[in-house]
Amino acid sequence: MKTIIFILALTFCQAQEKEINKGVQEKIDAARDYYSVSLFENAKRILVEQLRTDEGKEHEDEIRFHLGVASWYQSKHYLMSDSTRAVAYNRDALGQWRIVIKKFPLSERTKELNRYFRNIDDTGYENSLMGQEQVGFNSEIEHSLRFWNPTFPDYKLQRELVEDPREALKYYDKLLNQYDDPEKKFRILYLKYLLVAGYNTDEFGYKFDLAHKFPNVVNTTRQNVQSILKEMEELISGPEDIYFQRLVEVYYLTGIAASKDAFLSKKLKIKKEDKHNLEKVLELTEDDETNIYRLFAELWLGERK
Repeated sequence: MKTIIFILALTFCQAQEKEINKGVQEKIDAARDYYSVSLFENAKRILVEQLRTDEGKEHEDEIRFHLGVASWYQSKHYLMSDSTRAVAYNRDALGQWRIVIKKFPLSERTKELNRYFRNIDDTGYENSLMGQEQVGFNSEIEHSLRFWNPTFPDYKLQRELVEDPREALKYYDKLLNQYDDPEKKFRILYLKYLLVAGYNTDEFGYKFDLAHKFPNVVNTTRQNVQSILKEMEELISGPEDIYFQRLVEVYYLTGIAASKDAFLSKKLKIKKEDKHNLEKVLELTEDDETNIYRLFAELWLGERK
């Protein structure tokens, strides 16, 4: 599961060191649309065709990266039904990523892939080995394992030994310092928001502080949540931004986080300290009267007739 999340994170981040030709980017976006709905061969056909164009050759690292992603998704698609095909597609994915790493050592995609391979756990050891060199070499390595019975290292990376929401906050802050890209920073802040706002099972954050009724703690946590919301909003360029709806969502969630059912009513009783977050929802969706968060924000604020 961790590997899937990591690949998803890589997939939707754009390389930053050079602007991609508009026509090439449109083809890459089309390929992403295809492989995101399991039309893997359509996606790969588009990408391979781009590798043969002069414009595409200038962005070979980006194209091969997505070729790898398409094959990687394809391998997961067949994992339970056809292990032979799953292994073959996994080998294709790792092969494409290996080309990116070897031919474009300074590429942003290479940096991201290297981070992926550094973080792969022991369950991915055999698969990572498959992508290292040519098929013949892989076969020879596999044959060598017939002579002995290896047990792969236990890296002692058990989650329960380090599970601490406060450590997660430190980690997110390090990631925020590491990246300049607004989309990446927004996604990091969104996860940080869910943690600090209390949308977790770790009994951590605003919602859980409210339950314990410690006013000073609650006020501090509320300020932290609002600070994160402000940072998120500063990264959004406008309603056309890919994460604009997510911003509306988090303001809405913050507005109702401390709400309770009103006496003898199906309506929510909104905490006055959080009311301004619902008002922010109305402000952000002023030109979108059918926005679902706007409709409910109006309802809870008593402005919907």
